[in-house]
This record gives sequence, structure tokens and C-alpha cells, in this order.
Amino acid sequence: MRVAILGIHHESNSFASLPTTLDDFKRYEWHEGDAIRLALGEGHHDVAGLWAAIDENSDWEAVPVFFTEAMTGGPIDRQTEAQLWTHLSQQLDHKGPIDAALIAEHGAAVGEDHP
Repeated sequence: MRVAILGIHHESNSFASLPTTLDDFKRYEWHEGDAIRLALGEGHHDVAGLWAAIDENSDWEAVPVFFTEAMTGGPIDRQTEAQLWTHLSQQLDHKGPIDAALIAEHGAAVGEDHP
């Protein structure tokens, strides 16, 4: 079974005056493909837990797709939100057939259009 690994982390502060932008994500954590495991595959990160689950099941093939995280900040601006979802979808499409997904989610990820 081919299992995708992906995630977006963002602790949102809806009282912050500055929105979170794509540059904020790219500056903090932005990993695609095998770089996800190299950066986050060990230690005390939820992505490391996803890798551990896959490593314990010999019937699963890890398909690292995309992971990004921004520091706590204001709501994600609408352009960034659209870019993140487009990028995630494109990366997933490039991986071919996927049977399941393990998703590392953290934070409210409040967007300007999605409170």
C-alpha cells in the first residue's frame, strides 16, 4: 500500500495584525519528497511518528509528498492559502496512485477567508 506523508502546521493568532505569507512558510520549514524524512524523520516531531508507523508495517510504502510550517502568526493570507493548497495538490498528483495518507496537522491554520 502506498501511503502519502504530508502536512501543514500553523498556529494562528487571529489578533495579530500581520498576516502569515508564503515567505513565512518557506523561511521556517518547507520540505518536499525525501527531504521530509531527512529534516523531520527522527526526534520529537509528529512527522517522525508517521515514519515510525510506516517503518513498522512492511506492507506500506512511504510516499513523502510535502510538509511546511510557519511560526505562530496572523491569519494566513488568501493568496498564500491558495498557493499552499495548489502546491500540495500538484505534489500529490506527481506521486501517482496513493492508497492512503498520513497527515501531520497542527494549529488552527486560520485563513483570511477560513476563520
